[in-house]
Amino acid sequence: PNLNAAPAARKLIAVKTKVPPTIDGKLDEACWKAAAEASGFSVFKNPDALHPEPTIGRVCFDDDNLYISMECRVNDMDKFKSRLAETGDRLFENYYKGGVIEVFLDTNHDQLTFQQYLLHANGSSMVTLSKGDVFKILNEDYLSSKVAVTGTGFNIEMSFPLAMLHLHPDTAKIWGFNLNRCHDVYGVTVDTNGLFSSWNSTLARGFQNPELFGELVMDDDFSRFYWQVDFENREP
Repeated sequence: PNLNAAPAARKLIAVKTKVPPTIDGKLDEACWKAAAEASGFSVFKNPDALHPEPTIGRVCFDDDNLYISMECRVNDMDKFKSRLAETGDRLFENYYKGGVIEVFLDTNHDQLTFQQYLLHANGSSMVTLSKGDVFKILNEDYLSSKVAVTGTGFNIEMSFPLAMLHLHPDTAKIWGFNLNRCHDVYGVTVDTNGLFSSWNSTLARGFQNPELFGELVMDDDFSRFYWQVDFENREP
């Protein structure tokens, strides 16, 4: 593949639901069964090669929240559970142990600004936001998520209040969107082909490249959530 050319953006249509999912990691609700699947995650260096540990993402929303789930297959559950048991409750100290998923949203689809949500299989999380988001603390406080370890891997289910996503008049009906995963390769961190996978390939570049995101169709009116804050400089 030509690693210098951006691939055509993959597209996922978010389903609106009247009955929100329970954030418990079980993924047994009707909204997830009705949701389109973000699958076919490719390895870091080659968008044409599927990762041997499949991942499936799903997105739905209601009048108040955006819901995202990630179903993560693990090929060696004994090793995974052993490594997960070694982790504490801090994400970055244990980034390469167990597994991490990363969710990216570019709500105005400008391919410049984005929100990054990192969630570890041990239940810890971290948020990275654009410089223009002055109320960053709101996002971490209101992100709700839950991990469930299954017989074949782990699920992460999350809820984002739409009011916390810093939506404004530039918000598009098609958002920039990507789902990525860091797989535990049990200490072999040089194996970058097995270490990372992406729904929309980032072509062996960092995940934080919004021009390489896929697209999430959010076909609804979110104007009730628009807000913008500007600071006024006044002379004393």
